Amino acid sequence: MLRDVREFLKAFSKNRNVPEAEYTVDAETADYPNTLCFYCECRIPDFGNIGVGESHSERHAEFRAAKHLCRQLRDVQIVGEAESAQLGLDEPDSPSDVETLPPTSQQTHSSIPNKKRPARSQAEVYGAGGWTLLNAKSRFNQYMQQTRQSKDINIYPMGPDHKMSFIAEVSLYVPSCGQYITIKEHGNTKKVAGNTCALSALSELVKMGAVVPYQSKEDKKLSLSRDIPDLTLPHNLVQRAEHLLTERGIELVTGCEETTDEPVSVITEKPQVGILPTSGYSQVIEWAEPNVNWNPWTGRPPLTQLHMGHPDGERERIESDILLEQLRSYNDTQLGISTMRNRQQLTISNLKDEILDLIANNQVVLIRGDTGSGKTTQVPQFILDSYIENGRGAECSIVVTQPRRISAIAVSERVAAERGERVGMSVGYSVRFDCVLPRQLGSILYCTTGILCRKLELGLHGISHLILDEIHERDINTDFLFVAIRDTV
Repeated sequence: MLRDVREFLKAFSKNRNVPEAEYTVDAETADYPNTLCFYCECRIPDFGNIGVGESHSERHAEFRAAKHLCRQLRDVQIVGEAESAQLGLDEPDSPSDVETLPPTSQQTHSSIPNKKRPARSQAEVYGAGGWTLLNAKSRFNQYMQQTRQSKDINIYPMGPDHKMSFIAEVSLYVPSCGQYITIKEHGNTKKVAGNTCALSALSELVKMGAVVPYQSKEDKKLSLSRDIPDLTLPHNLVQRAEHLLTERGIELVTGCEETTDEPVSVITEKPQVGILPTSGYSQVIEWAEPNVNWNPWTGRPPLTQLHMGHPDGERERIESDILLEQLRSYNDTQLGISTMRNRQQLTISNLKDEILDLIANNQVVLIRGDTGSGKTTQVPQFILDSYIENGRGAECSIVVTQPRRISAIAVSERVAAERGERVGMSVGYSVRFDCVLPRQLGSILYCTTGILCRKLELGLHGISHLILDEIHERDINTDFLFVAIRDTV
């Protein structure tokens, strides 16, 4: 029956030389719990009739809409009685035609031609925080990835084969609250059970403050269009800024006394815009040595630790002394001695002095070795420990690229464990949708090649060493890095 109704509409459109029937399907939560409901509208562009159908299966919702449209065409005598009897339009929907639904959703809108379905309430469509069954699973997976939890939703069947349903269960840890939560939900299919479980988990996370509520595009635009509050600067700060501008010969732009709607330009001399010459022009990536007043990982100055009252280089010496004391304290512990003994068993440890000498005397060094020799984990530590032991730990900020996100995270955890620390102190990582940045000075950052390509837009300010690992795995990002860095050095 399902095939006959839809094929009849195709043949009907072809015989009358009109476009084929169009099906528009929308999915929402049903009036009964833990179930998705599909609403379908079927129309032929050259006719004003609209057939509607609703079911918890998309295919059967389209069937009901097509059957409803055929009934309307019969009522206006476009479809004959013989064709109506052949299609069984007078017969009600049977279990062989569509799947059995609860009584609240078994109505087919056949008695309501050309009318839209009633609007559902917000409580029926949305869960806590505005998340729905359609977007809850993706946001739940993103939260599990951000908190580095590998647990997945467990789904197992329940009941006899002819009336089988599914139970979805998940247990997760909420770091912000220090609690474990367990969610269990029921659904008539695996997909519905999993989405319902994810929605319930997000509802609990929103209540605990671990996940922000859902924001639509309109809500985001509204939040961005808030009025900017008035800011009053301290008088002494204004005087210092005016004095600095006067010393550098920069003309001070004062505010207009008259209130006008036109904005005031702070550019005293407008540069002449012209076409750059094509010959001999090369755009080079900006670079600056590590500085206490610049955080290389965030790309902006640390406002809470600005170098304002110390003599030149005093803050760097203080930070370097602190790093040296921390390294010596760890190396004297039993764990540090054991870790150093294991590191010395690696093949690359025999070439430590030679590698450091080559790096100190050359801008570019190529290191080739067998898998497992310690290139990825030991070379960055050789450089960092060398700077710290020489009292220059604050001048070292290393970036190490990895071809895949999983390797960047795993290697950063391994190196942090070898240094007796947690990720986020002297070792960090940055991958798509997740990052744990290390401290500002004397640190190592493992990132993917794509992250470094985006970082090049702002320059390599504060980066002392750049290590491109696994360069034999050629891809478009690695080739681009080669070209950009070649022009820089």
